[in-house]
Amino acid sequence: MNRFDLFCIGGAALALFAWWFSGNPFVALVLALCIDFFAYLPTVKKSYLNPLSEDKIAWLIFWAGSVLNIFAIENFTLEIMSYPAYIFVMNSIVYGLLLFKKN
Repeated sequence: MNRFDLFCIGGAALALFAWWFSGNPFVALVLALCIDFFAYLPTVKKSYLNPLSEDKIAWLIFWAGSVLNIFAIENFTLEIMSYPAYIFVMNSIVYGLLLFKKN
């Protein structure tokens, strides 16, 4: 485990701890997104450094699913839109790295 991995684990743990004490549903949503972001960072790093190690078809399916998820939203509020938009952005980053980054 390197310093970057420890940073990601520490950030997720800190957000989880704050979520536990917040008691506010919107704060919990934002902190859950923070936790997930720290969990995504190692995948983004790996996709950047070694794009051939990831399956492009699988990430295309993940990306397409996130697009469909956005189209399935009926009420566009910040609370409802946050997670699908976040997943779309993160999947787009990873899939974009796999498509355009040459190893």
